Amino acid sequence: MTDIKKIAVLLRVYSRIDDLLANLTIIRKRWSIGDRAYVLVSSNGSRDGFHLPEEVYRLSDVVVELDENLGHIRGNAQLILKGLEKIPDETDFLIILEADTWLLNDEIIKKYINIMSEEKIVWCSSEWS
Repeated sequence: MTDIKKIAVLLRVYSRIDDLLANLTIIRKRWSIGDRAYVLVSSNGSRDGFHLPEEVYRLSDVVVELDENLGHIRGNAQLILKGLEKIPDETDFLIILEADTWLLNDEIIKKYINIMSEEKIVWCSSEWS
């Protein structure tokens, strides 16, 4: 794989706390880059009773908890924007996932990181299906 300084993974969550825990565990234990990934969790569900357990803090590098949820669409953007503020400057690649979007291994990530590096591409995304 291309020499990478840093990969950041931003996980967004409102109410899917069990899915978030599963996703964090998958990243840390099943991804070959899981120990090198800088994992951020951005959450905005605590006001509505969706509190993050201590294990989320243990498996994450940074947790951002927002007091306000601006609704489904605006709240999702809010989570990304607040999470972006915490990404280290030396980050080469950012992976943004929902708490319930699991990648059981990181082969597809490594594939696209290599393509993006070779082709000098700065954005890669996938439609939800």
